[in-house]
Amino acid sequence: MANVLIVDDDEGLCYSIERALRNIHKVFTATHSESAYNILSNNPIDIAFIDQRLGKESGTEILKEIKGRFPKLPCILMTAYGSSETILESISQGAADFISKPLETDGFLHLIEANVVKKNICSDDYINISELEYPPNVFIGKSPQMIKILKTVATVAATDSPVLITGESGTGKDHIAKIIHDYSNRSNHPFVPVNSAAIPRSLLESEMFGHVKGAFSGAYQSKKGKFETADKGTIFLNEIGDLPSGLQAKLLHVLQDGTIEKLGENKLKKVDVRLISATNKNLDEKLESGSFREDLFYRLNVFSIHLPPLRDRKADIVELSKFFIKEACVNLDKEVTCVHKDVFEILASYDWPGNIRELKNIIKKSVIVSSRQTLEPDNIVLPKNKEAAKSLQNLKKNLYKEYREHSYGDVLHRAFDDIEKEFIEDALKECKGNISQVAEMLGISRVTLYDKLKKYSIKAHSD
Repeated sequence: MANVLIVDDDEGLCYSIERALRNIHKVFTATHSESAYNILSNNPIDIAFIDQRLGKESGTEILKEIKGRFPKLPCILMTAYGSSETILESISQGAADFISKPLETDGFLHLIEANVVKKNICSDDYINISELEYPPNVFIGKSPQMIKILKTVATVAATDSPVLITGESGTGKDHIAKIIHDYSNRSNHPFVPVNSAAIPRSLLESEMFGHVKGAFSGAYQSKKGKFETADKGTIFLNEIGDLPSGLQAKLLHVLQDGTIEKLGENKLKKVDVRLISATNKNLDEKLESGSFREDLFYRLNVFSIHLPPLRDRKADIVELSKFFIKEACVNLDKEVTCVHKDVFEILASYDWPGNIRELKNIIKKSVIVSSRQTLEPDNIVLPKNKEAAKSLQNLKKNLYKEYREHSYGDVLHRAFDDIEKEFIEDALKECKGNISQVAEMLGISRVTLYDKLKKYSIKAHSD
């Protein structure tokens, strides 16, 4: 039995609904907004049905107020005017669904059953995730590969030795680095992540090692570097394979002597830092080409951890999906209690070229579009891999020819610039000009993004 609230200024209609549902559910009725708010404040209502027009009052305004006060309460808009504008407005204000007049008892019963999960009971086709709880920085993985990695993490966490984490983009290298720090003797001291690829090369040395006032144009005051900030703790250098050769030499010096030298300063400063590095590049190829120092590689690679792509550890997809659903619900202030079993089958059938990061994003989108306490198969929208791959293949086939004909002598730079500019412009449109969101989406810092906006004369409003 569910506690159902009917908000409609037609007393006769309220009575008819109450009479039709009384043997199955407990029904509360309100003919105006204040009465509805009073009932909601004093009773554990499970679902509310709100008429679009209540005399002089707007049902969508009442809906907005109720969702503001009771964000997890499923609300259904009742309307005799089911226009597209009504539907869009009601959903934008938080309606879980809408029902058209004249009203049928079966319609009410269906919506109550679909939107209210009493006592967190799921039917046989669903998996209950209501009682799942996760500690911070939890390690998700039951596959043999991940159990082996977990044992290695436990071993290396107890040491102060450098660790090199390798794996494709999106496999969770930063998460593993944080777990190593959290279980080390340095856990009460700073964990400082640095994405080498996201910082402009001209600023990278200053970011890592700091500078003194006047060290270069624009250095109006002294600044600590990441190594000094991480003193007594852990520094995590992501995308170490992209580190310029000059900085590779300075990093080697830090590992050998435990000292840093700020830009513009001729004295060494002692730092006590544990170094964890990561890359999605093939460092063996970089060693052969000479673009990565062999002596630095051996210093970094005291312990190595390779994270497999998600397509090679599909046994973990279900548990990872449950975790990301719960995480998305917390971040989006939504509640998903039951997940249809077919959802997990759909997710397990996909190859996940973007790995865990892609899985997390797909799950987040599915929770956003879910209007109920259940996650259904049609909430999961996966990329159309075959079509996308074919389109990309055709693009690659024609791209060189196009630029070769029109940009002789500067093909590579012209192609890079054009593609980069288009990516940034599209990202700005998608994020509605929010600089922080664009930088996060593109995997670069705000500073780098501003540099590129200036380079391509792209106008954008700062958040």
